[in-house]
Amino acid sequence: MLYTEEVLDRRTGTLNTISIGDWVTLTELGELHGVGSREVRSILRQIDIISIEGRGKNTRHRLQPWFVERGYGKRVTPTKRRSPFDVIGPEGRLWIKSHWVEAVAALEAERSVPKVVEARIALATFQAREGRTPLSVKQSIYWLCHHYPDLMHTEMASIINVSQQLVSREVKIRAACRKALEQRKEQPVPILERRVLMSVPYDAL
Repeated sequence: MLYTEEVLDRRTGTLNTISIGDWVTLTELGELHGVGSREVRSILRQIDIISIEGRGKNTRHRLQPWFVERGYGKRVTPTKRRSPFDVIGPEGRLWIKSHWVEAVAALEAERSVPKVVEARIALATFQAREGRTPLSVKQSIYWLCHHYPDLMHTEMASIINVSQQLVSREVKIRAACRKALEQRKEQPVPILERRVLMSVPYDAL
């Protein structure tokens, strides 16, 4: 997206419109590098450009303050009808390009750990079963927790291609639900008294 700014010419008192370059969203940046929306966010998290903000349905990736302060990106907050989003400018894209290969290599190193490779293949095999509805992110996390409980949150995040914060939150919710269920099982089952209704002759009332 091409962005412009209006600059006041103090000599003439007129506003001049100047171009400040082509700015792209996080997803568009990924397309420029040939990766999907989740993958580009994983790479940008790796070089500390974005972080998770908000809670629940309002959770989203936002640019780090230091990146914005350098003029590399902008945090855009539109009207109430649209969600906030961020864009990265030409200088920001150059900075990212200079760190891209290193970030991708670091991610690949994390993903090449044998137990991570095994868990990723197992999850993909399970999802590929004929007629199976694709698992949501939450379901994928729960599946890994059940079948590979020794995985660290960062490892599960690399398998599903989401943030470690998201994994940690869902694991915490799962643990709380399981604890509540166990406590419910331990509670004694109340014994209901059996009451026998005796018929009383009408004339005895």
